[in-house]
Amino acid sequence: MFIEPLMQPESDNSDEILRSEILASYDTIVGTGCMRAINEEAKRIAQARGDVFLEGERGTGRQLFAHWIHRWSPRHAMPLVAVHCAAMSETELGIEIFGSEYSGKFFGTDHPPKSKEGKVEIAGGGTLVIHEIETMPRSLQDELDMYLRAGPFPRAGTGGQPPARACIIATSKNLEQDVEEGRFREDLFYRLVASGNRLTLPPLRNRLEDLPALIELFLSRATNRLRTPPRHLSAAALEALEQYSWPANVAELEHVITRAVRVASQNEIGAEDLQFPLANI
Repeated sequence: MFIEPLMQPESDNSDEILRSEILASYDTIVGTGCMRAINEEAKRIAQARGDVFLEGERGTGRQLFAHWIHRWSPRHAMPLVAVHCAAMSETELGIEIFGSEYSGKFFGTDHPPKSKEGKVEIAGGGTLVIHEIETMPRSLQDELDMYLRAGPFPRAGTGGQPPARACIIATSKNLEQDVEEGRFREDLFYRLVASGNRLTLPPLRNRLEDLPALIELFLSRATNRLRTPPRHLSAAALEALEQYSWPANVAELEHVITRAVRVASQNEIGAEDLQFPLANI
């Protein structure tokens, strides 16, 4: 079953709403303990030169941290552009990242499609975020490795060079295993690790001390969006949330809380109002 992520990819209509929610929820999402240390490391990375390797299970907040790293960086006034590798075919993804002029180079196309800027150009001197890097085909991994080593390619016919930029490479998988099994380029992986800008986000099951604050955040968010009276949890409901393993992490918690607010017949949410769609997976 689909679990609504904590943040959806940006769109023209939702960008300002998402940015305001990022800022409003910052203290709660970061929480305490290990997340505070990760937050400080993210701030250091944001100020450093070089690309970023951002890893964490699905639902741990990789999109949020990508936004925060960009906002804290010297490039915060420049564009923040995202690419989701899993959503496109190899040809579409190559054009999406590098632009239509490169389709001939990548795929042997003599007549590329209508001119389209790639995300590397749209990002300009800002930040390019590449999500689900583990799904990128090997041929495009080769080109990405070249891009990270040599910097942006000049657009065909212009002779120009895009300004310096940062690239955030995000994954939800264990890339070491993918390297060992030949699905991911070893030199590209070690290039990312050697940058010194590696940030690993912990799963929710390892930061349960933050659960009460996150619950309050998502209760408030859900009641505002659904325009319901304020809700609170019964002792039994809180116990059920504390004992669950959260395989889809913070995104799953928000999904469970939002559904409970929607279906609860009273202001107190009981254990019977909670549904865990991934419990048996």
